Amino acid sequence: MKQIKLTKKASTTVVLSVIIGSIIAGAIVTGTLLARNRKNNDYITFQEAIDIASAIPEVAAFIEENDINSVSANRYEEKWIVEFFDDNFNYTEDVYCWMNYAYVEIDALTGEILYYEVFNPSEPNYIEQEIIAIANAIPEIVFWIENQGGDITISAWYDGYELWYVDYWSDAIRTYPFVIISNRNGSVVYYEIYDPLENANHTTEEIIEIVESLGIVQTWITNNPEYGRDINYYDTIWFGNCSLQSSLGLAKTNLVEVNYINLTGGIWIVDYWALDNPYDNWLSVTIDDETGEVAEIRQSLIPTLTEQEAIAIAESQPEVSAFLAGLTSYSINVWFDSFYGYWNVFFENDFNYQEYATVDIIDATGEIFYYYINDLPDPNLTGEEALTIALAEQEVQDWISTISEYETYIGFFEGLWNVDFVIDNRTLADGLIPQDGIIGISVIIDDATEEVVEVNYIIMEEIS
Repeated sequence: MKQIKLTKKASTTVVLSVIIGSIIAGAIVTGTLLARNRKNNDYITFQEAIDIASAIPEVAAFIEENDINSVSANRYEEKWIVEFFDDNFNYTEDVYCWMNYAYVEIDALTGEILYYEVFNPSEPNYIEQEIIAIANAIPEIVFWIENQGGDITISAWYDGYELWYVDYWSDAIRTYPFVIISNRNGSVVYYEIYDPLENANHTTEEIIEIVESLGIVQTWITNNPEYGRDINYYDTIWFGNCSLQSSLGLAKTNLVEVNYINLTGGIWIVDYWALDNPYDNWLSVTIDDETGEVAEIRQSLIPTLTEQEAIAIAESQPEVSAFLAGLTSYSINVWFDSFYGYWNVFFENDFNYQEYATVDIIDATGEIFYYYINDLPDPNLTGEEALTIALAEQEVQDWISTISEYETYIGFFEGLWNVDFVIDNRTLADGLIPQDGIIGISVIIDDATEEVVEVNYIIMEEIS
């Protein structure tokens, strides 16, 4: 494998922003720009896509009637998606929808309009308190409020178009009313008081008493006095995923007890976790709702290997070792699964995240039961060669000649080299941005043909 020393770049996707007064004065236009002189394709340009979308009568009217402050255009293969936004819609904070919005899809080759829609929200005709009053007048809601023993939380929000939604919550009753009300005339469209325990044979208190009488639970609570607890009822049998343990042949298991033979109805699952280590120190008990008996107990596994030992085992796999030897620089991520009792070690090429190796190790035995290496073919060009091709572009030379200091970033992704020339970070940090907003220029090169595909200006996106 070639030794390619590149400046690290997460991906070749460049978010570009262009201020173009020819569309909408003061609007910010963002998107993926095609090269000024297109090569190897006949796609319509960024500007042409916006012009086509703006000419649709409904969209043109939308632009005329609203204070459009941002436009985006992005090409996804052979389709342009153009979007117009007015995010200054002056709603109160109880309104869910916060912008006017127009959306257009265009064939990138022919310019044909494939689909468009204008979302033009309406102002709410009611305030939150009025909507809650309507909901609170429903007889069933009145009864629910009068017969609960804790604090009630009521929230109402408007979807920005037609409907209001009212949600109720009480920490004393595990039933949850919700109401839908029309914004047009205040009529109740729908309401329901959802009771997740409607079909249960046991109460929450009875299940807690059953579970916390178990010796294993008492011991766990004693060892972990600071803990969290969650109780859930499922009115259909939920078995969990036991197949992975069997297929891996793990020497250790978190399955302490299991008895699914006589399950005929719903189940309760009670989970406990240590507040100082919730992911690796937990206990879960499943109770058969019909009989009140234990159906399953699972407990987190404690690793016997250390992270460094897991890494060493992964690196000892010959194929993995050979893969790592061919990388200039790579990162390592290690994770222990306390549910199934295995380690995952993940190696990633620092210069191309598509190149990686992943290794799974059984903690109890130290055996590798799975590994996979995604080793991509060596690129045709080197990073230095891609840089030379980019520097040969006249647009790049013209931009560089106006900049005193700049930084270069080179990345390779899916057969394309991305070479970016950007004003140095110190200049940007000092706020010394050129008047035209251009902070860099990006060149995309086809690795196979060694030809420039796109040349894009990188423009600082205005942040309001």
